[in-house]
Amino acid sequence: MSNFATTTSLRTTVTCALRAARQAQGVSASQLSLRVGRHRTWVGQVERGTHNLTFSALDLLVRELVFTVPALEPYRTLVAKRIKQERLKCGLSQEALSQAAGLSVNFVHTLESGRANSSVDQVEAIAKVLQVEGIALYAI
Repeated sequence: MSNFATTTSLRTTVTCALRAARQAQGVSASQLSLRVGRHRTWVGQVERGTHNLTFSALDLLVRELVFTVPALEPYRTLVAKRIKQERLKCGLSQEALSQAAGLSVNFVHTLESGRANSSVDQVEAIAKVLQVEGIALYAI
C-alpha cells in the first residue's frame, strides 16, 4: 500500500479527483451545481470532503465531469464486482468481511449484488479489511 493511501482517506482522494476534474474543464462549482441539479453548497461540501458521497451521487458527478459515454457502468456495479473478487482472493465469507468492517452481513450481500447505494466511507472500511487501496475499488 502506498504512503498516500495510509495518510489520506478514500473520501479525500475521491473528492480531490472530482475537484481536479472540474477545474481542469474550467467549470465553476456553481456551474457544476446547475448541471447536476444540486445546490452549489452541496458541490462545495463534496469537494471539501464533508459530504459522504454515495454511489448515486458519484455516478452523477462522474458522468458530468469525466465521461460522455452513456453506457458507463454504474459505480455500484463496478465496486460490487471488485469487492467480491478481492473478498474471494482473501478467502473471506461475506459474514467475516461484514464483521471485520463493522457492517451488517445483509449490507455486504446487497453491496456485492450491486444493489446498495453505499458511501465512500463504507467502501473504505471494506478496503481496509481486504487490505487494498480504496481508490482501486473505484478506479475505472
